[in-house]
Amino acid sequence: LDMGHPVLHIASHFVFSPADAKDSYLLLGDGQTLTLEHIRNQGLDFGSLSLLTLSACDTAMSATGSNGQEIDGFGMLAAKQGAEAVLATLWPVADGSTGVFMERFYAARFQEERSLSQALRQAQLAFINDQGEMVREIDGLRRSIRVAPLASDEGLAQDHEPGASLLAHPYFWAPFVLMSSGL
Repeated sequence: LDMGHPVLHIASHFVFSPADAKDSYLLLGDGQTLTLEHIRNQGLDFGSLSLLTLSACDTAMSATGSNGQEIDGFGMLAAKQGAEAVLATLWPVADGSTGVFMERFYAARFQEERSLSQALRQAQLAFINDQGEMVREIDGLRRSIRVAPLASDEGLAQDHEPGASLLAHPYFWAPFVLMSSGL
């Protein structure tokens, strides 16, 4: 990727509605919403971005709408409208673990100068191989930000091996997908 182009990271609430693009929206900082329908109809241009990171829930989701037409998710729409690469999510993500994941991803990308796909892999491996350090780091954040539960509320405790870091569970590292024509 040409590092002369900017990177944009959007970490906000996103709602994907498979019924209709006008019901799928990004929550903006002032409480207003930006719908996928508006992004498409206004032809918003993401062409100046080498990387668009959408770390909100469900940003890589696409579906067939009630009228039988394919509804592109935010990630796919941004890619079609010019973003060179898009990192997006396939399901709801936990705020605290996602923040730590993004730190690992960007460190691998920019400090270690890895490709986007290699940086994503490195961040995923950090979670898979975590020995509990990141869980303790996330627990320290609980007082200042909303962090989704790291245990039984999401049914994760049942598949969790004793002694292993809970972040090794695919729920925390597998929702992130990279979309690009030039990987």
